[in-house]
Amino acid sequence: MAPTKRSKRPRTPSPRPAGSCEYTTTKKMRFFHAYDTREPGESLRSIASEYAPSIPTGARWLKQRDEIGSLAHRKTRQRSKVLGRRSSVSKETCKMLVSPRRNPVRDQPYEAQIDYYNLPIKPRQLQRKFKEYTKGGQRYK
Repeated sequence: MAPTKRSKRPRTPSPRPAGSCEYTTTKKMRFFHAYDTREPGESLRSIASEYAPSIPTGARWLKQRDEIGSLAHRKTRQRSKVLGRRSSVSKETCKMLVSPRRNPVRDQPYEAQIDYYNLPIKPRQLQRKFKEYTKGGQRYK
């Protein structure tokens, strides 16, 4: 058998999850119950050190509960500003539709423009995309 070329064997990382994970509903509920039924004079630090993973995490959980209410008792996913699938109308398409040189039916209603170019959208979505991609959705007449 040939000798190995490495002096040490490669190190395999441990199978623990990378980064921080969100704690379970049970752990959060125990923390919230302990905080709500605390004795007068008992600090957040003492409750968080016993029931929460850390003191800043306990403070963050309380802040979330104030902001979003009872939804904070469950696992909360990251909330996004843009939900849903991507639009089938691109910025370039909107620029083309408002250009007087490139769009002969520019002065027609949205339905006529959709039919002329066979766009797979409804008039309201086209109006919304005009507003998003052009200067406030002006018709440029």
